[in-house]
Amino acid sequence: VDQNNIKNLNYKKLDVTMKLFGMVQTVQEMTRIAKLGDKFTHSTIDVAITNVYSLFLNCNVLNNRIGDHQAVKIVLDFNVEKCSKFKKFTPVLCVDTTA
Repeated sequence: VDQNNIKNLNYKKLDVTMKLFGMVQTVQEMTRIAKLGDKFTHSTIDVAITNVYSLFLNCNVLNNRIGDHQAVKIVLDFNVEKCSKFKKFTPVLCVDTTA
């Protein structure tokens, strides 16, 4: 979807959907540099969309490249509950006493 062409039907559908669910695009920097002929193009092609932006502590575009894309690093603030300890399972031998 070309975010620069707000009259495009696909852009309008994406925009309405994002607004309906209160979603935002978190990556604001250019993430792709490509050579087109003798010119270089820059675009924000790699996206992270969320409706819980409050969990985002940091979102950075790194200088590390993956092909013609810049790596994106996102740091979130949430806790994963630690599993309770597993109880040791002792198999029980069942004997059929009705035979």
